[in-house]
Amino acid sequence: MEFASPRLDDADAAALMGEARAALARSGGGWLAEDPADPGVALLEAFAHITAQELKRLNTLPKAAQASFLTMLGARLRPGTAAAADLQFTLAAPRSIDTPIAAGTRVGVARNPRIVFSTLAPAIIPAGASSVTVAAAEVQIIPEAIVAYGTGSPGQIVQLRHRPLPGAPGLAARVDVKVAVGPEGPPPGAPVEAVGSAVFIRFREVARVEPDDTDAVFAVDRVAGTISLPLKGPFIPAPGAAIRAGYAWMESMTTAAVPEDALTEPLTALPGIKVSNALPAVSGRPAETTEEALLRGADAIFAGGAALRARDYEALATEAHPAVARAHAAARSERWLFSRPGAVEVRIAPSVEPDTEGAITLEAAGRAAADPGPGAAIMEAVRAALDRTRPLGVSVDTSWIRMKAVGVSARIYVAKGADGKAIASAVRRRLNGLLRPVPGGVWPQGWPLGRALRQSEVIETIASTPGVRALDRVVLRPSHPMGLNTSALAADCAQSGVWFAVVDGRLYRTLDDGEGWNMAIDDAVVAVATHPLRSGLLAVAAADNTVHVSRDCGETFAPFAVAHLAPEAMLWSDGGETPRLLLAGEANLAEAADPGDAPAAAVRDLVGADGLVGRAYALAAHPDGRGGRLVAVARRELGGILLSNDNGWDGGFEPIGLAGKDVRALAFLQTEDALWLVAGCARPAIATHCACYAAKIDADLGEAGQWIACDRGWTAGGIAALQSGGDRLFAGTWSDGLFVGRFADGRLSWQRPGLESGLPESTRGKGRASIAALAASPARPGLLMAGGSGPLLLSVDGGERFASVADRTGSERITIPADWALCAAAHDIEVHDDFR
Repeated sequence: MEFASPRLDDADAAALMGEARAALARSGGGWLAEDPADPGVALLEAFAHITAQELKRLNTLPKAAQASFLTMLGARLRPGTAAAADLQFTLAAPRSIDTPIAAGTRVGVARNPRIVFSTLAPAIIPAGASSVTVAAAEVQIIPEAIVAYGTGSPGQIVQLRHRPLPGAPGLAARVDVKVAVGPEGPPPGAPVEAVGSAVFIRFREVARVEPDDTDAVFAVDRVAGTISLPLKGPFIPAPGAAIRAGYAWMESMTTAAVPEDALTEPLTALPGIKVSNALPAVSGRPAETTEEALLRGADAIFAGGAALRARDYEALATEAHPAVARAHAAARSERWLFSRPGAVEVRIAPSVEPDTEGAITLEAAGRAAADPGPGAAIMEAVRAALDRTRPLGVSVDTSWIRMKAVGVSARIYVAKGADGKAIASAVRRRLNGLLRPVPGGVWPQGWPLGRALRQSEVIETIASTPGVRALDRVVLRPSHPMGLNTSALAADCAQSGVWFAVVDGRLYRTLDDGEGWNMAIDDAVVAVATHPLRSGLLAVAAADNTVHVSRDCGETFAPFAVAHLAPEAMLWSDGGETPRLLLAGEANLAEAADPGDAPAAAVRDLVGADGLVGRAYALAAHPDGRGGRLVAVARRELGGILLSNDNGWDGGFEPIGLAGKDVRALAFLQTEDALWLVAGCARPAIATHCACYAAKIDADLGEAGQWIACDRGWTAGGIAALQSGGDRLFAGTWSDGLFVGRFADGRLSWQRPGLESGLPESTRGKGRASIAALAASPARPGLLMAGGSGPLLLSVDGGERFASVADRTGSERITIPADWALCAAAHDIEVHDDFR
């Protein structure tokens, strides 16, 4: 196939004249070149014609010249990847001693001698065991040996005997390089090791050797089969110093499809051992050709020197370190309202070796990322590469791709006499190939970021496994499933779909109105508060007297200590440009000034007009119409309600009544003609059976009128939570579910939703389940979330009907955020051979 040469510049003479006239207009010189008879215009036209001819010649350069220009700009052909498979080595009978399987053991396909796989690491069949599974690839392992000798010149390039070499991921891409120590001895701190009687320095692979690199580093051009060594510093190989290298070689540029049980012909002596592959081999990819590189010429240029688009950042991140398995980049403003212009998010995943059944688990990926050696080196290399190439004014946030683990439980039926254990293992392998976050499984680049997992595709994966005749009882088990005890809820003020829930003491976050939840803080969390005006800003109080503050909707957190407070409720109250967080707890009411800069937040107790604000249960706030906020506080020990018309500033709280009432919840409700402050009591008054009181508030003066008992239609006990939504007030109770209140004729009337509302019954078989937490979405009116002793519930019609949104074991669909991937957890496969 003939590839058309790319047009490097398509400007013609008319376009060049237009650019010239526009430049003259901007210069302000006064000459606009509008008269065709002007000699200057004739000169411009002549130069435009000459330039257009030169551009035409540039567009018709031979492919070899274009490839040379791309090479000069730092572009490289992308290496291929080798086909991969897991080989199972099985003894005819267990032995009393260990049976080793050497790295590089070669296994072929019967009647096709061109396809040969080699094991990538040594393995052992332990004494008493009958089999072991080893990762293999369609490569030939070239043992470590001397490949060249040092010249003493900077930037020495070593040509390997074999090429091409496979690219990432996996052990097949590993290249080991060692250089003999010169007569002056190794530099201080050099990573040395003995090879026979000689001492060598182990070099570390990098994406490219930079002019300022002075460490023991090397770069590999896997297509050309060359190794580049340092340009300066103490690690330039001394004249005559032996250079050793070990690597894998792709013997063939193409790879054929290899089905299961096809790799059965050992080409290395394996007496008494059978070998096979339980799953089809993952297809490889040949190295990029020059024609393919020319077609992506612009991308290659950008990757070599600048990052302008998302795919440029992805290419640079992938090339920055050989252990980067995949990368994803996006403008932060595409996802987040709080983002500033010019912010780019780059997420990377490390290459992780799967376990014996092909699983890449959350724990394995976490260990690879958190490793203080390789993991830190990978992240440092990527950040350095992106920092060198990012445009001025662009900030890059680089972190690891987050993952959610999913395990599968299922019952499968096999034929009588079939090897159920082997079939169950094959099922797990197929599931692990599906739930693989990096290349090498079902997906070419790993699990597509943000893609949901559906029960139907899991069923299809299991059913297509050879030997499985039928299946049932398929259950998806996400990592950290949500429980049934919700104690706090909050919604972001502007970012649609973002909610936070404290369930069983853990903080969970959803980005899609409860379709899927992911654990944000695995700690004993007691309260969460989102800022009413600043999207992305939230605070989370933990039981260890620590407050975690996030400015990015829970992507990252910074903690600060509030050792004396034991906060149980929080509220954001701005004081000008500085965010202020009010904390109510067992010790006192306090404020933290600018906690977004934690851990340097300044925490101090607040004092009211009566000399002491005192310990508090609940907080509520409402705009006062003058740019400030009214702040109400429910004091502990039956201390009544305090109100501030000055953002809760020190000394600004005044008592407004309800002393002697056990107020645990507060809410402001704006009706057509008045602003009301509503207080909910944990225990109703014995004489009146009333658990709710309301007072009309003068927003301008911050004064409260007389408290009115709100007992019309109230048939429940104590109130656990209050939440305003439009013209309604929602009250969650400890033992009687949810009540909805409306003001009419100056009084609040209550109504209990019917059975058709979807609110759960109590697990005790009497009444409704408790509703201990409520939150309404400021971004989307009508959305209300409720939780307590039952599942987490969402209403999209202002509290008329509710549906469960909890992310629990047994869900038919597991969702993840846009920059997350799925990985495998342990699978429970039950085997039966009595299918009828």
